[in-house]
Amino acid sequence: MGNSLRDALTQAGVVSTRQAKVSAQQSKKERHAKRAGAATEQDEIALAAAKAQAEKCARDREMNQAREAAVAAKAARAQARQLLQERMQNDASATLTFHFVENGRVCHVYVTETQRETLTKGQLSIVALGERHYLVPNEVADRVRTLAPAACIHLLENKPPAAGDDPYAAYPVPDDLVW
Repeated sequence: MGNSLRDALTQAGVVSTRQAKVSAQQSKKERHAKRAGAATEQDEIALAAAKAQAEKCARDREMNQAREAAVAAKAARAQARQLLQERMQNDASATLTFHFVENGRVCHVYVTETQRETLTKGQLSIVALGERHYLVPNEVADRVRTLAPAACIHLLENKPPAAGDDPYAAYPVPDDLVW
């Protein structure tokens, strides 16, 4: 009774038993292909979902790294600012101006006579962080450079002139010269 239509058609003589078997095999193959196709579609859907999840995790990881880098940069900048405020040698009563170039502009800072001398000797640096200029020792300026690379640091190096750079090296100065 399982195949009553097939049995009825073979008894009526419309189809032969051989044709009925071939038809049964074809329908069985079609059912198997539908099941396999459904399984591959499900596999494709699961694969696409896993790929989307992996992309989302990678994007979230990148956003977290960027956020952590921004927080670390902000903390380093705050530490540099605190170090500058603790070790600055700016004098509120200074009246002399010391001029220097920053980003193509001539800027100035008020200094005392001793600070001007130490600046020209290269023992003191000017650090620009934000809108303010700080006078600090060179060690502090180096530390600030590592903490906040965006800070502008002006350091005058006291270099002796090189022997090859002096255009008057070939002309001896007389001993009896009086100015």
